[in-house]
Amino acid sequence: MSNKIYVDGSIDPTQWSLFQLGNEQRDPVLQKIHENYIKNMTWPSRQLMQKIGGVKDVLDPESRVNTGCGNMGFSDGCAGKVQGK
Repeated sequence: MSNKIYVDGSIDPTQWSLFQLGNEQRDPVLQKIHENYIKNMTWPSRQLMQKIGGVKDVLDPESRVNTGCGNMGFSDGCAGKVQGK
């Protein structure tokens, strides 16, 4: 299995960042934390947090990943997928 993060023995920092972002935001343990704390927030607090962070739905891992990708300069999002996989 080829890993495009490592090229010629060196790390491609962009690919590593995309891979790490996707893995962290899709982690089931982190998702439980989001669900536990954010679902208990009042509606205005949650809406404000989403607006400030630019996330459409903070409880949706794909929304968080796409926002992070956009913040890294990928205007169309990236879904945290490593190219070539």
